[in-house]
Amino acid sequence: MKRSTRFIAVASVIAVAGLAFAGCAHHWSPEKRADYMAKKIASKLDLNDEQKAKLYAIKDEAVAKFKEERAGHKAMRAEAIALVKKDKVERAEVEKLFSEREEHMKRLRPFIIDKIIEFHAILTPEQRAKAAELMEEFQKKME
Repeated sequence: MKRSTRFIAVASVIAVAGLAFAGCAHHWSPEKRADYMAKKIASKLDLNDEQKAKLYAIKDEAVAKFKEERAGHKAMRAEAIALVKKDKVERAEVEKLFSEREEHMKRLRPFIIDKIIEFHAILTPEQRAKAAELMEEFQKKME
């Protein structure tokens, strides 16, 4: 087999494998993603059993709350798709969609803030420092 053909074959296999693995995580349910993230947070911050129990309780409450909101998310996505399919989009239609999203976030804001405060309260000063460090690393990756 020619060297270039072999390279293309190997690159194709790697690309397909990468897409397959990436696709698996992408298709996890919100509950499964939340479980994964809670376990990762517990591991990275070295939470003790009591802290883990509180983190998992927060996660369960958040999953339940966002499950209630899921129908609204689907409706907003459907509206956005319908706008894209139109021949012409009016500014007022886009403004309406943004306003609906902002109202949705305003409704969720108190719940999210309470959960952030609740989680922060269970951490030791060392764990808070580690959490801040991890957030900074994540932010750098996103830049």
